[in-house]
Amino acid sequence: FNYFFNPYFKGGNNLLSIICGSLVIWVMYFAVLAGVKQATFINNIGVVGKLIPLLLFVFILIFKFDFSVFTTNFWGKDVIPSLMDKDLGGLFPQIKSTMLVTLWVFIGIEGAVVISSRANSQKDVGKATVIGFLGCLIMYALLSLLPLGILSQGKISTMSPPSTGPILSTVIGNSGNWIMNLGVIIALLSSWLVWTVMLASLPFEAAKDGTFPKVFATENKNESPSYSLLVSSILMQLCMIVVYFSNNAWNLMLSITGVMILPCYFICTLYLWKMSKADGEFPNASPISREKALLTGVLGSIYAAWLIYAAGLSYFLVAAIIYALGIPVFRKARLESNDGKPIFTHGEKIFAALIIVSGIVGVFYTIANYKVLLG
Repeated sequence: FNYFFNPYFKGGNNLLSIICGSLVIWVMYFAVLAGVKQATFINNIGVVGKLIPLLLFVFILIFKFDFSVFTTNFWGKDVIPSLMDKDLGGLFPQIKSTMLVTLWVFIGIEGAVVISSRANSQKDVGKATVIGFLGCLIMYALLSLLPLGILSQGKISTMSPPSTGPILSTVIGNSGNWIMNLGVIIALLSSWLVWTVMLASLPFEAAKDGTFPKVFATENKNESPSYSLLVSSILMQLCMIVVYFSNNAWNLMLSITGVMILPCYFICTLYLWKMSKADGEFPNASPISREKALLTGVLGSIYAAWLIYAAGLSYFLVAAIIYALGIPVFRKARLESNDGKPIFTHGEKIFAALIIVSGIVGVFYTIANYKVLLG
């Protein structure tokens, strides 16, 4: 919005930005409260609206692509002042440094699974996940690589976000900035809507499974998870307030969000590995063979472990605080189940203790390094 209303939203974390962002949170809340299906319909319109600028960007850059520009300083190890290129280090450090961003752009690819109970056909869930992943992969690759055939990586790195705007403007003039910034606004609002649905659906589905307290399974007359939606919206509002105190809001939220999801991915792939072994409880009706599932579990576990290493320790300690706060929620759900089983198994007690200790360490670490974390 700052491109159209400069300088009122400069930085994205000034007071006006936080107020307007908070208004969007609660507009989305009431939109989803009116019904998940209606919200999905609105999102479908948004998907079309955000794809048009992206496809236009890709189409124009394909015809303007200069291979000689693309191959100049291909490995990013040369210092070229005229191109503003810096030494980015070897290939391995470059890959490692982009892992959190790469992870972040694919968070939510499991979204079809989260709301799969609302699907007309379970087969559609698998298709949606694969098609969505491949579509995102191709689009992200094109959006990342094609600009390097127009400008050097050094010049691109200095551009204000969204950099697609300045890049397109170098080809077609200032209208490129206008098109891409408008596209980003549409993309963010439609994504914000569907993420509000997802964030409300996660505790809702967990409550039906007995992992979250029963109150999170409350639905209103529009079949919207009303209580879960309210709690998730309040948490979003708290995150929005945290952003106000950060000079590096985008990277802070990106890093914490990426790190928060990593243990989930790692444990899920480990569980798939466990299920798929010869003595595991692999479902006979599965459309995927045990061998393919086992390979997926092994490779996924290795990749998730690599991502955890690439993310580093600092944000994991912050994430541990949030995970520790979730333990009382889990305990309440187990008490409500009243099935005669212990609230925590022996292994769960050890795991919970590790999370709590990590969370306490995370609190002291955050206090000691809050200036660094907040940028």
